Amino acid sequence: MYKKICLYIILFIPVFLFSQNQGYNSQDFWEKYTDALAFDLKLDPLSLKEANFHFRFWSTGQVIDIYKDDSNFIHGEITNYAKEYDEMNLGKRTFHSSKLSIKPEDASDVYQLILRSGPDSFPAGDAIDGWEKDTRAFVYIVESIDSGRYSFKYFPSANKQSSSNGVTTIQFFITRLGQIAKLKKAYKSFSVSIPFWCYTKGTQEVICKKNW
Repeated sequence: MYKKICLYIILFIPVFLFSQNQGYNSQDFWEKYTDALAFDLKLDPLSLKEANFHFRFWSTGQVIDIYKDDSNFIHGEITNYAKEYDEMNLGKRTFHSSKLSIKPEDASDVYQLILRSGPDSFPAGDAIDGWEKDTRAFVYIVESIDSGRYSFKYFPSANKQSSSNGVTTIQFFITRLGQIAKLKKAYKSFSVSIPFWCYTKGTQEVICKKNW
């Protein structure tokens, strides 16, 4: 007997995340979503922070924070998370999470990537040519504070066949951020500690542990 991780896709769409009736394509919906998730993960809402520079990127099962301290030193932190999946109680909000510091040199590289790519200037939502509308996949979210100015942008998963400049630029940014911060490795290490029999990472994919 041994444990094996099995993946399967559930056949319904969680109302709290994917309901069109709740304004899936509206910024107000995603702002409320991130506020609720930040509360669950014990993260301070970025919109309420007083900071010279703070960047927050929401990805599948992870939140990445890059920020400056009073000495202008760059820090980075990854919050890995999993939400328990209970088919008898789909509204259950039980999370397991942990924080991992990003190496100073990697945090600095991410900061330089942010400066070069300028995600704050990306068009948001379905305003990007070639970006999927009404998607059922994860929505990437970028929050930032720069010189006291707060910005919030959301990017539904893109059409992989699209070659528009807007889509290509954002995909490059997401890919490079993951490579520099070693996000896949970080979540793989975290997943060993997840206590739930079944869980999600912010998408409609459910991951379950089964005995064989």
